[in-house]
Amino acid sequence: MANQEFDHEISQEDYEYLTQPRKYPEPCDWCGGRLIHAELCVSRTKDFLPKIQFGKKHRGKPVRDVPSDYLTWALNRKRLLTIDATRAALEKVRSENAATPKELERWERQLREREEEQLET
Repeated sequence: MANQEFDHEISQEDYEYLTQPRKYPEPCDWCGGRLIHAELCVSRTKDFLPKIQFGKKHRGKPVRDVPSDYLTWALNRKRLLTIDATRAALEKVRSENAATPKELERWERQLREREEEQLET
């Protein structure tokens, strides 16, 4: 074994790191990729992103590509966004600290009510 003659040149910590089992992410449900996705997979995920369904400037854009101030405006108009778009808008606004905790709480409550209504129908 050629590598054994060089084993003494690396630290014990490095040796343990190099010989330990690898922790890979879970495979993608669509393409099976763990670190790199197939091109088809990347294009398919774009098709499933929640999009803005109204407006001249942002219609058809994924929610993640729309400015937070526009999303807060839309969230204040109760049912302007679809349920999926509302969920994505809440996530983006929260991550960018673009709304007060009180606003977030109100929007989350409205989202839960809409989800419950949808389940009833």
